[in-house]
Amino acid sequence: VTLPGTCAALGVRSGGIVWLRREIELPAGDLDNLWVTLPRSADVFTAFVNGVKVHTVTVENGYGRLLHAIRPPKGLLKAGKN
Repeated sequence: VTLPGTCAALGVRSGGIVWLRREIELPAGDLDNLWVTLPRSADVFTAFVNGVKVHTVTVENGYGRLLHAIRPPKGLLKAGKN
């Protein structure tokens, strides 16, 4: 999947649900002060980091915002694959 992109480009009709996953590798260091930033989404979404729900966007709390900055709970990120 190439991002940014649209659900239509994936063959998902309007009103569908898409699950996207990305694995990243982090070096050892001060991992408790990192932020995850997500660009504007044209819809509501929930973000998970290492299987833990860290952010949910609904119509009431940020739908259409240009950027979502998320600070995962301390200890959630680890050196290596996340």
